[in-house]
Amino acid sequence: MAVFTRTANPAAALPAADAVIGTAARLAVDALRARPATS
Repeated sequence: MAVFTRTANPAAALPAADAVIGTAARLAVDALRARPATS
């Protein structure tokens, strides 16, 4: 799983954006883990 953002200033520290990325990744992983396994 990978989540990326783009900003005009790649050196900028954006803690709010980092928090949103972390939340989105957690929700995606939780959703994938909740699905029944298929073979």
